Amino acid sequence: MVDDFWKHLIGAKIGDTVEFDINYPENFSDHALAGKKIHYSAVVKKIFKGEEFNMDDEFAKAIGYENLEKAKTWAKSRAVAKYDYISKDIMKRDLLDKITEMYDFEVPSNMIDAEEREVVRQIKMEAERLKKEFTPEIEKECREIATKRVRLGFVIAEIAKREKIRVSRNEVVQAIKNIAMMYPGQEKSIFDMYYNRPEAASAIIGPVLENKVVEYLLGEISKKEKKCSVEELVAIDEEPFDFFKDNNSGAKTKSTKKAAAKTTAKKSSAKKDESKEDAPKKRTRKKAE
Repeated sequence: MVDDFWKHLIGAKIGDTVEFDINYPENFSDHALAGKKIHYSAVVKKIFKGEEFNMDDEFAKAIGYENLEKAKTWAKSRAVAKYDYISKDIMKRDLLDKITEMYDFEVPSNMIDAEEREVVRQIKMEAERLKKEFTPEIEKECREIATKRVRLGFVIAEIAKREKIRVSRNEVVQAIKNIAMMYPGQEKSIFDMYYNRPEAASAIIGPVLENKVVEYLLGEISKKEKKCSVEELVAIDEEPFDFFKDNNSGAKTKSTKKAAAKTTAKKSSAKKDESKEDAPKKRTRKKAE
């Protein structure tokens, strides 16, 4: 569904038939609908209303747990896993930022051109999502981001070569499965699209190799821990393109560094929204030295 879909149903009553058109964006996840205008005829059959409930054993059983204590234990484990994932992702970006700053050498212009097109595409999608302007200042920084990305790719490849770090077929398959899980109802078609097309599957290898190199490096370097609240941790975990966070007048230097330290592929696992009710008050953020 797209955001505008439900707006057409506001005010409708049971038994009403509502007809409307939806213009799907070019980058819509379902390629069969992307860029198309679809006509809908919706019949309202039932209207549900929210009701108050008590956090008790009856509620726990309703969601599949023996009692409330076991439901809380599950909720807490999910929250801990989520924030540990965020912390690890921040640490990875810190490390890649530092690697990016360490090197400055010429890279093939054709590779920069290709990467720049991808960077522009991603930032324009973010601008469209936030209804912000893609300014000339932002476009100018795309070249710098692309150059740093390509250079980082060469460094990662060289480390992998020296340390004999390789990507197995099973690791590629698992990465494809993780991507497919991000598209409920389309898992098989997404998996087949990557698995049966060598050029698509090859795009998976880079991010997988990068993660393996990062894991290796994190095991070799010193790290320090900093305790922070959940809110502080989430604030640190910004999008790679946060040009539009404060205003739409131009890009920020901090954004360029973060964007350069991200691969063009999507993350292999989706971050799921979970309740903060039972989340620990303090979590640990690890930062690469």
